Amino acid sequence: MPEWASGDDGRHALTDSVGGDAAGPAPARTDGSSRDAAPQWADGHGADEASQSAGGGEAAARRIALDALSRAARTRGQLAALLQRKGIAPEAAEAVLDRFEEVGLIDDVGYSEAFVESRHRIRGQGGRALSAELRRRGVADDVVADAVGALDPEQEFETACRIARARYDRMPAVPAEVKLRRLAGFLARKGYSGAIVSRAVRHVIQEAAEEQEVAEAAADAFSECEVDDAAFGPG
Repeated sequence: MPEWASGDDGRHALTDSVGGDAAGPAPARTDGSSRDAAPQWADGHGADEASQSAGGGEAAARRIALDALSRAARTRGQLAALLQRKGIAPEAAEAVLDRFEEVGLIDDVGYSEAFVESRHRIRGQGGRALSAELRRRGVADDVVADAVGALDPEQEFETACRIARARYDRMPAVPAEVKLRRLAGFLARKGYSGAIVSRAVRHVIQEAAEEQEVAEAAADAFSECEVDDAAFGPG
């Protein structure tokens, strides 16, 4: 997904790549009336139909989509849902989204790859959670599978260990089996597979136990030493 500026300048830059002004120029009137004046309709229904047609066309779709993209990257599915909520005709929405894909304003593959890398590194989310989130954003299953499949299994394990250890260190003094159960539930909610959850929890519990043993052994050794105050000089 290319970078672009936000705000009006960003919208203008995006508009240039898809051709024309986002809203489209207002047509000149030839009957001598004001450009903004609403046309008169004999049956009272034509005005509503014309308004819906103008509001649901490609120009409106471009404007809405460009405005959304100027604020944040979006998937095709997210933009399609937005245009549908705004009452854009399906044919107009499809044409605009196809054009956006052609010029690179929509790139579900690049979006998914960046999403997986960022969410895994920063939020510690596992493959299952990442897959579910991308599907909620309208990304195709094969694109989701490729993006999530690019996660290195050992990196995923290390991340699971890191966030599990951080959670372990904040746990109150409860029995070991309670800590184990809470850690397993925590990692499962983060979207890690059962195999990674089991392996990471065992690693964290064992690591913490070994550190505790070392600390206790050091404390016992120190308590058995006879300290000669005179050896340290005057206090």
